[in-house]
Amino acid sequence: NANKRVLINNPHDGSCRGLAFDGSGQRLWTICSDKYFRVMDEYGKEMNRFHTGDDKLNKMLRLDDNTVITGDDSGCVKIWDLRVDNNKLAANAAMEWHVHEDYISSFLHVPEKENTLLSGSGDGTLAIYDLRKPSAANTLRSEDQEAEITCIEVMKNGKKVVCGTQDGVMLIFTWGKWLDQSDRYPGHPETVDCSLKSDEKTLRTGSSDGLSRALQIQPNK
Repeated sequence: NANKRVLINNPHDGSCRGLAFDGSGQRLWTICSDKYFRVMDEYGKEMNRFHTGDDKLNKMLRLDDNTVITGDDSGCVKIWDLRVDNNKLAANAAMEWHVHEDYISSFLHVPEKENTLLSGSGDGTLAIYDLRKPSAANTLRSEDQEAEITCIEVMKNGKKVVCGTQDGVMLIFTWGKWLDQSDRYPGHPETVDCSLKSDEKTLRTGSSDGLSRALQIQPNK
């Protein structure tokens, strides 16, 4: 069947920077440069919204139907509780971190590895958060990798973390050794914009040069 557009909507006062469906697929979550988090139904009607703080949101990650994580332009990462109270969404963050020094550019949640959250930033660092005990003390950050980290995937059955960067280099971290990358794999002539794991050793990437590539990790190919 041919694809067709079923809805067009313009709920924001600025650029829409993130989208996610809830578990039912009937609710759409959005974040925007206007600093609002919104919930819309399948007809595009706004069901709820709340203001998220002083800085524009840049990234969003859904953990479950009650929990969403956002990253803003200043590098702040927040966990939000979305449970409804008196028909209004909670407007206070359950937890927030100020680990990065520039905008949040990527997220990855790894529940099978101690419920770990990974974030990449425009400051060129990778940050690691323990969501079992969310606190400022339970965070780590890598050294500056000298390029924005644009996407993150876990490979090799949880042993390796592979990050795409703005300069086209793939960075490979060994799980648990977060200070610096253990290997780097050049080859993209432009920015690696996104990645998707095909299996534990194969990664698909999308680049600003318009090409999709398949990479094998260790041996790099």
